[in-house]
Amino acid sequence: MENYKSSIDRLARLFKKSRDIWKQRSLEKQARIKSLEIKVRDLSKSREQWKSRAKAAESQFSPSDTANSTELSLPIDEEKPRVLTGQFIPAEECSTLRPVKHQYLVYVIQLAVEQVMVSLNSFRGIEKTFESFAPFFNLPVPSFSSVRNWVLRLGLYQLLSTPAFAEDWIFIIDLTTELGTNKALVILGLRQFHLQKLLSQPEFIGLKHTDMEVLSIEILSSTKGEIIKSCLKKVSEQVGLPKQIISDHGSDVKKGVELFVEQYPQIIYTYDVTHYMALLFKEELATDTKYQSFLAHCSQTRSQVQQTKLSFLKPKSQRVKSRYLNVEELVDWGLKVLSYQEKGDFTAISTDWQLDSKSYQQLNGSVNSQCYQELNRLVNQTYTSLAEFQLALSHLATPLDDRATQRICEAANLGQKSFQQQLDWIEEFRDELPVYAQMVDLVHVAEKQLSHQGISSNSSAQFLATISKFSLTPRLEKFKDRINDYLIFEGNQVRANEVLWSNSNVLESIFGKYKLFLDKSPLSEISPLILTIPLSTIKLTGSWIKNALETISFSEVKAWAARLFKPSTLANQRAIFNPISHDTNLA
Repeated sequence: MENYKSSIDRLARLFKKSRDIWKQRSLEKQARIKSLEIKVRDLSKSREQWKSRAKAAESQFSPSDTANSTELSLPIDEEKPRVLTGQFIPAEECSTLRPVKHQYLVYVIQLAVEQVMVSLNSFRGIEKTFESFAPFFNLPVPSFSSVRNWVLRLGLYQLLSTPAFAEDWIFIIDLTTELGTNKALVILGLRQFHLQKLLSQPEFIGLKHTDMEVLSIEILSSTKGEIIKSCLKKVSEQVGLPKQIISDHGSDVKKGVELFVEQYPQIIYTYDVTHYMALLFKEELATDTKYQSFLAHCSQTRSQVQQTKLSFLKPKSQRVKSRYLNVEELVDWGLKVLSYQEKGDFTAISTDWQLDSKSYQQLNGSVNSQCYQELNRLVNQTYTSLAEFQLALSHLATPLDDRATQRICEAANLGQKSFQQQLDWIEEFRDELPVYAQMVDLVHVAEKQLSHQGISSNSSAQFLATISKFSLTPRLEKFKDRINDYLIFEGNQVRANEVLWSNSNVLESIFGKYKLFLDKSPLSEISPLILTIPLSTIKLTGSWIKNALETISFSEVKAWAARLFKPSTLANQRAIFNPISHDTNLA
């Protein structure tokens, strides 16, 4: 009492008032708890009653009657509701499964993380989504920072998990680079016995993200061959020497893998088939003046038509890097435009018909002179359809034959004239585009075969059998032989009755997904969001999420990030351009 300066009477009165307030609050809470207990008891009792009544009613009907009655009860113009099945937590666990020392139930965490990894939603967008659904489903609303923390913790947990030690690992390795000096080396792993199981499935068409395991993610400022080799050696000590390594033969990775394979010559080093086929296209088309002219026309036309009525006909954009990976898209576009031209229906560009002065002058000499003079009154008159324009022609005093009518209509077709003005150059490549398309078809056959069946000693024979019905020119024969040489070389490295893998498409797909997350960031640079890569390779379950969040804390994520990453570019910009001023005097 010596620390208080107020009088004893005043203090006693204040303490008594404070006690009464807390006592009243305690009584109110006890009453609320009692009320909720009664409500839970009543709801449980009601639930049991309705459950028993539902079972009794169900027993009065056969399953077929029930199905028929359900079907008839739907409105005719509505579809049956689509039922989605997944790895979500059973309803009876939703009210109890919660990670230790966590506020949110596991099913809320899973819903949030699924929106990131499956729907590719942004963290702030997920918070808004929960706000939208909360009034209807009584959902809590986690903040965007909570969602981000969950994603990073789950990703780190998966990254730090120890894969099985084995001698049949297949490594898929590649680098991803963004803003700044850092590069991320990612090594995916797949067991050969697991690959053989997948290949035996009739519906198998390629590896999925969840078929892979992330064995290592290394953040590197230098990618010299010795550094790549040391990374491979480190991973091999943890999981065992790989049976096969697949890469795109990029200069950063190739030297390191070759140094590693020199030390362990039993390892098979496979050139990713997708990038090898792009290399074949480059060697075939880089010196092809016709194809280079086609590319130049595509680039020029794209910029000219993208803000016009012909925007739906614009060519595909060309890659800045690895531009020969999209040969198929450009060639396919060219063939479709030729087909569109042959149909002669340009109404999607314009439905108007007008004989302007220039077109009128061009008709001089191609139609009867008397008819030519009468056409003068139609010059610069706009008609909204072909039928309306032909009706105007029929009112001319001089009758027109079919050939003259066709010429006049072509001269007045504004849609066709717009097409010819911007895309008439495509006619120059009518003979070459089918040849390029056949090259694409040959590559498709090889890539599809390897994606469905893997690579083996029989790959070359299977490829030749598939294309035996193709009619090939001498140029295409040479191109086919180049593809077959690849299949022979890679197939000879595989033992008889064994199957290995041949492409890194699954890793490229994971990189593509990761870069979608970076696009939502203020600056695209290698950051802790790299942890979304290991999270892409698993199927989320309630028990896994609970165990992961109880194992990895956010402080461990921060320590991991501090060890690998320097302050971000955004943090440095803020420090320089928006320094925190300490101009407030303490009271």
